[in-house]
Amino acid sequence: MTSRLVVRATRTRGRIQRDAAARTAPRPPARFDPALADLVSKALSPRAEVRRGTMFGYPAFYTRGRLFACVFRDDLGLKLPADVVEALVTQRGFRPFRRMGRVMREWVTGDRDGARRWRRDPSLLLRSLEFVGSISSRPKGR
Repeated sequence: MTSRLVVRATRTRGRIQRDAAARTAPRPPARFDPALADLVSKALSPRAEVRRGTMFGYPAFYTRGRLFACVFRDDLGLKLPADVVEALVTQRGFRPFRRMGRVMREWVTGDRDGARRWRRDPSLLLRSLEFVGSISSRPKGR
């Protein structure tokens, strides 16, 4: 019985060491469409309130410290009012923004048709900027 406990402890210790090594290993760089990220940057370049950053290694765009747009692989995610998102997802080319199996409330993304659309017309991007910029700060402790 004692030898069994020793074997378990050894296996547990080995697993912990492997897990620690996996946590410290560098992650591969996020893959995304750099042309789409550049297009968004150019469309927003005259706007002083926009800050470009990253979210999980992907290009992201913030206003007043809040995320309003992000490039995820070949998609552009935009935060918009819920009624606008509901109307867009009924149109060809748009769908709810889903990450890690979860639909993100007030977020929309586009497939190839949707991406082409906002490459030609950045009005949805600007509407997202205005919408998130108009959201008042949340009370502390919430």
